[in-house]
Amino acid sequence: METRKKYICADCFGNNPLKKIIKESASSCKCDYCGANAEAYIAADIDSVCASIYATVNHYYEDANVFYSSGYEGYVQEPENTDAVLYNLGLKLPNDETEEVLNYVINFLEDRSSEIWCSTHEFYGNPVDDLTHSWDSFCKIVKTRKRFYFHGGEENSEPWLQTSPQELFEDIKNWFSKFNLFTTIATSDRFFRIRYFEGDKIPTQPSELGPPPSRYATQANRMSPPGISMFYGSHSVETAKRETVAGAGSFIIGEWAVLKEIEVLDLTVLPEKLEIFDPNYEDAIAIAFLHAFVDELRKPINRDKSTAHLDYIPTQVITEFIRYYVKSPAGNQIMGIKYLSAADNSTDASSLVLFACNLDVFDENDTNLKLKREFQDMEGDPWLELVGYEQFDITDEEYTHWSQV
Repeated sequence: METRKKYICADCFGNNPLKKIIKESASSCKCDYCGANAEAYIAADIDSVCASIYATVNHYYEDANVFYSSGYEGYVQEPENTDAVLYNLGLKLPNDETEEVLNYVINFLEDRSSEIWCSTHEFYGNPVDDLTHSWDSFCKIVKTRKRFYFHGGEENSEPWLQTSPQELFEDIKNWFSKFNLFTTIATSDRFFRIRYFEGDKIPTQPSELGPPPSRYATQANRMSPPGISMFYGSHSVETAKRETVAGAGSFIIGEWAVLKEIEVLDLTVLPEKLEIFDPNYEDAIAIAFLHAFVDELRKPINRDKSTAHLDYIPTQVITEFIRYYVKSPAGNQIMGIKYLSAADNSTDASSLVLFACNLDVFDENDTNLKLKREFQDMEGDPWLELVGYEQFDITDEEYTHWSQV
């Protein structure tokens, strides 16, 4: 005798990917588990939901017998039962007080595979951690193993790293294209950069308000190591102030434009993070990595920290890779990175770094600029222009009030 199908509604699960499956495949007006009724279809065959859960479990776990070693005299890692596996994956069953749904899911999985499981990511801990492990592993390798050369073609020697660094770089490049993380900076766009000054001499020249000469670029920044000059700016005056002003004083704010249309990587439009039960496993890892990279970019710079120069290495390495190896969909060189400001909490407050040094700044008063560029083997013309500037002062009282807003 054939067993009657049982149907379950989206409210019986707390995981959005599973809710989505139910809503898209609903074929019953009644939920057999919580008793919900409606005129429209609200419940789907519970087996279809269990099949999706089973696919996720199989992505992160495997039959524990595969991990049994007679030479090791046991399992190479501690096996877990199905209940623990579902707990690790974060299965949410808000209405399941009697554990009827949980037991059905467990039986569904164990009828098709094993009663005990081992993680296929034994070095990563909880499977959910896999979504950020790639970034953490990359940070570890560039801080403690190597950071200047990744294209030797040698096999990956780090068992805790899913892919070799060179493979990860190739993945990153593909992710930028897959999620279309590019935008154009037009000549009509404006962005702002602030400089603090003391004394009577007010800096007003493009060479004074733009990126410093390499010999003066002595501090490590999130995206540029000492000796490599870049242009840091923001898309609004307020954001530039939030990013730069750290106390009372005198400041010059420069208004800037590009002299040619350029393409930059746009990290303000990242896809939302995917949950663990989303079937797009590879996208979930890619998106989590990109979010971790952006979170690192947005961290406030702490120059008092003794290991600050080490903390910046991962973002510096990826920035250099973007600068020299990533192309736009049109095949053009990427000239910068746009990202959300961490200092300004207003909506859509963005900053950017442009891969421009002081010799990329147009200065009509510098008659030797062309010769300087030729001496440095720089092709083309300067492409960054100061279009205006304004001085402003902030008192201690004003700063205290402004910083608390």
